[in-house]
Amino acid sequence: MAIYVDRYWCARHTIDSNMKILAVDDDAVVRKILEVRLLAKKHEVHLADNGEDAVTMAGELSPDLIICDVMMPGLDGYRVCATLREMDIQTPFLFLTSRDASEDKVKGLESGADDYLTKPFDPIELEAKLAAFERRLKR
Repeated sequence: MAIYVDRYWCARHTIDSNMKILAVDDDAVVRKILEVRLLAKKHEVHLADNGEDAVTMAGELSPDLIICDVMMPGLDGYRVCATLREMDIQTPFLFLTSRDASEDKVKGLESGADDYLTKPFDPIELEAKLAAFERRLKR
């Protein structure tokens, strides 16, 4: 169960969540945008602002999906993904980053990611990717 704060009703509602998602970004604004969008779609959301916390949280929470930025101080997103794969954590992994060169996308996928989306992103495209991950989970 996730707690959803409806910004229009200003009330708390307990809802059944679709997926448990760990969103990782060092930018507080991006984290807030993801949190609001994901909660609106009834996902359980956990947030991390750095790679080290992301690795720890991924091991403790066993999320259904990890959405992660690439460029973060300390442990970058590529290293987060590779570290999780080395730990045999096979959680679906989506990069959400402003790094849009082909070599960045290839590096992300080679590090073990399942998909790659560039910023600024179209919320409709993010929702379509989430729906695809959710379909795979239900199999």
